Amino acid sequence: MARRNIRVFVILFFLVPVVLGVWMLMPSEKDVQQYHALVNKSQSRRESKKNPYVATQYREGVIKDIYYRNDEGVLQARVASDRSRLVFDQQPEGMEILEYMEQLTCAMQKELFYVTQNGDEIISDGEGGFKNRKGRLISSEEISLKPMQIVRFVIADNAVYYYNKEKLVADYPTVFEYRLEGHQLPEDYESATLMMRGVAENVEASFENGKPAFLAKRLKARFFPKGGDS
Repeated sequence: MARRNIRVFVILFFLVPVVLGVWMLMPSEKDVQQYHALVNKSQSRRESKKNPYVATQYREGVIKDIYYRNDEGVLQARVASDRSRLVFDQQPEGMEILEYMEQLTCAMQKELFYVTQNGDEIISDGEGGFKNRKGRLISSEEISLKPMQIVRFVIADNAVYYYNKEKLVADYPTVFEYRLEGHQLPEDYESATLMMRGVAENVEASFENGKPAFLAKRLKARFFPKGGDS
């Protein structure tokens, strides 16, 4: 009998801590409720990020300077608008940012070059040197160079700037092309020489990845090779 009691005691000695350990590791009802609450909260946060929404901001006196590069160096564009509506459009696949502009002007440098004292036009050769329009290399020590530029200038009642694509789209704009001194965009074009004036159904100016592109659809233009408005 004594041996039997000893066996029972030994079994209980090892079994009770195991049972107590298992019982202590089992989550309580309160723990289960807290766990499910945390899971639901986490899922709601993830889902809220995917839920579509639109946020709008109204702005006035918008000016945006854009810089891009070609063989002639760093060029500049300036987009300005009297009033605009900036829209953040969040969709499951991502956010798109657009700005709807009113009374838009867009100045975009088309070309930078130089003019010598005798009137020859000199452009960059893309390697730090200069050449004339016929391709002959020119030494900067031989000549005195005056900086010049060709600028496209667009006016439109309405336009949209797509920030994700770095693209401006203007409907039914008036398009000008000027020749003027300097390599910086001017404040006005009173002293500039008008080279072209026209109207288009649509203009797209793209600056994506620093590579400029300009497209005027169904452009009806008048050109002035000698400059002027006649």
